[in-house]
Amino acid sequence: MFLPYIPYLILLACLTALLAAPPVGMWLGGNGGAELAPGMESGLASGMEAGLESGWELGLGFLALALLGGIIGNLPQRWLERSKMSGGLRRRAIFMGVWLGSVAVSGMPHSLASFFDRLAAGALPGPETALALLMFNYWVGEALALDAFNPWDFSTLGAQVRRLGWRMRLPGPILVVILAGLALPILMQTFMPPDAERHPLGGGWWSILGSLLAMAAIAGLAVPLLMRACWGLRPLPEGALNSAVRDELQANGVKVANVLAWPDALMGFATAGVVGVLPPFRYLLFSPTLGARLTEDEVRAVTAHEAGHLRHGHLWFLMLALLGFVLLAQGATTGLLMTGLMTGWEIPLWLLVVGEVAALLIFLRFGLGFLSRNFERQADGQAVRRTGTEHLASALNKLALLNGIPLERTNWHHYGIVQRVGFFQEEADPNPRLADHDRRVRKIKAGVAVFFALALGLQALTASETATVFVGEKVLAGRLARVEQPGPEHLGVMQFLASQAYARDDLLEAEHYFRLILAVTPDDPTAQNNLAWVLVTRPQAAWGELDEGLRLARAAASNTDEAYIWDTLAESYFRLNRMEEAYEASGKALAQAQAGVGRGSASLGYYQGRVERFGENTPNVR
Repeated sequence: MFLPYIPYLILLACLTALLAAPPVGMWLGGNGGAELAPGMESGLASGMEAGLESGWELGLGFLALALLGGIIGNLPQRWLERSKMSGGLRRRAIFMGVWLGSVAVSGMPHSLASFFDRLAAGALPGPETALALLMFNYWVGEALALDAFNPWDFSTLGAQVRRLGWRMRLPGPILVVILAGLALPILMQTFMPPDAERHPLGGGWWSILGSLLAMAAIAGLAVPLLMRACWGLRPLPEGALNSAVRDELQANGVKVANVLAWPDALMGFATAGVVGVLPPFRYLLFSPTLGARLTEDEVRAVTAHEAGHLRHGHLWFLMLALLGFVLLAQGATTGLLMTGLMTGWEIPLWLLVVGEVAALLIFLRFGLGFLSRNFERQADGQAVRRTGTEHLASALNKLALLNGIPLERTNWHHYGIVQRVGFFQEEADPNPRLADHDRRVRKIKAGVAVFFALALGLQALTASETATVFVGEKVLAGRLARVEQPGPEHLGVMQFLASQAYARDDLLEAEHYFRLILAVTPDDPTAQNNLAWVLVTRPQAAWGELDEGLRLARAAASNTDEAYIWDTLAESYFRLNRMEEAYEASGKALAQAQAGVGRGSASLGYYQGRVERFGENTPNVR
């Protein structure tokens, strides 16, 4: 049942990769990107601005992306007849390729992220907002691509709009979940309290695992309910079909919240399936069209097959495999980045994200395909146990005839019907292949559990303090110590070591590395700002350290108007008891943060709190 949603998961992965990687223009131009201050999070699109900058240009480009679907939807059918795919799949595939290519070439993800970072006083996180808008744009554009749409035909315009809404129903549940997940950071940033710390640390791998499990829980609970709402599902009408389905479910010892009618018109084919992993949020969908063609024994065979998925927990293991892949990809990417730092051979970020998308496609095609085929065969075995091979075979043959499926055709997630039926056609009773395949699936499930555990362990290892400090930092520090005079080629290593030292509150070591960075780039405002912050915020700082910090903060503020740099200048004045100047500098920092200039990872509440704090100590401020 999750198969129709795979393209949208791939789409989300591709858009995330486009945001994480430099724009196409930077790939071609060789721009290395901007340097980041230690502890300051840049977001996916920091320092990466593509062409479309103004609001009206972005609006026109955004509209043009959706209208690509209208162009494809109006292509003559004869242009698409050479493809082996069905008409709907052909148009979907063409639209996804053209749409993604246009998004990549135009730099739309980076432009949107940059625009919303500057918009609304910096209250909207750019990357999440860009992803949400682009997913919505694709949603509308794909619906337009599936059928001809003529806005000038006023006599049928209402019917065309209703048909467009109908086309948007199929991907509705997963896209609602994705959009809700992207909206969560936006809401958190809008309503979050002032920051407790200037440089917040990440939540570690427990935070990552918790977010993944939360998303899995939401998908397991919300998606079935969203399917029912978006697809307009109704309970299967009372009658012989409903009774046979419910009796067979009870005989198999499985529970569902309700038995619903499969949406034949929406899906374009008739079949049966289960959605949801928890009984209160789990439904069995059965096509009335298919049920009208089947005998009672054949209905029971199909129902027993679906019950087999539930009895053997197939949905749980598919979800576990997906989570394991996500954890493995995260751990492997972090490990490769750390290896690049330690060896001096840094892997380009764009190459990593392209590799992640390619790995996702391979995993879906071969990993989940392998699991799906074996789980389907075990579910067939449950039907054979309950009704015998004959009734399962006749039901599958009728299903193939109804949907126009060649009996020999196999695909990446199902064996062909001839293969499915032939596997269990043994004269022996009981059929030995049933027990053999059950043992095979038990081994596969154990493999999935081991895969998840290993992926979780790799994620824990690469995100742990041991890996980042005792491996990465110690190796890099030793290599740097053997260099007589660090140069520009060592900046990445020095910035990493300075950031690590600051994170564990070793201000003396952080100061050492910041001074090394300034020796290489003496006029860099980010390096000046970082050393200034360390000098003025250390406990019991001497007057000479405060004075040097102030000079560095002034120099940084004279070179750039970033909000966090003006905030450092305000702190420097405050530590020297120059309250009016601290208040003025904090006001400048707040104004720049509201404009989305150099706000960093701190919320607007943080900058507002700084103004109030310094204002309380300024005599002339009411």
